[in-house]
Amino acid sequence: MDNIVLKHALKGVINQESGASVGALVEVISATPNPSLAIAMLFGEYNPPIITPIVIDDSTKQISEFVSYNVWSNEVTYKYRENKRKHIYVPKDLDTSVITLDNYKEFEISWSGDKAKSFNLILPELVTKQSTMSLSKWEELRPYEELAYFDGDETDKITY
Repeated sequence: MDNIVLKHALKGVINQESGASVGALVEVISATPNPSLAIAMLFGEYNPPIITPIVIDDSTKQISEFVSYNVWSNEVTYKYRENKRKHIYVPKDLDTSVITLDNYKEFEISWSGDKAKSFNLILPELVTKQSTMSLSKWEELRPYEELAYFDGDETDKITY
């Protein structure tokens, strides 16, 4: 936005007795990550988004729970659960579909250049992780009706 137009617009909303300087306010607005959002907030025109608390990504079946929203970056912070993994090396020509929790040690080898390959064994234990995504990506995910047991007890279960 043109700073001259902004200065004139702000003169009408700033109480001159407060000691606020239009020039300083324009400088602060310009320094924010999203000046248009800052202006909307100043004029009382900003409406925060309504964010679905729990979503599921149908392609991965991952259930994610909303943690927070960063208005300036337009990003959602969320948590999700996934199985722990154990990284091992196995012979390069091994069919990894035969590896299980019970027998992985008999196939595990030390790294030996071109004779080994990496394999991630999925363990039954779950860990909670946290990540971020854009609000637009979050809104593309399907709302989920039932919260997974994030802390492992029945009090975490919420039905919407």
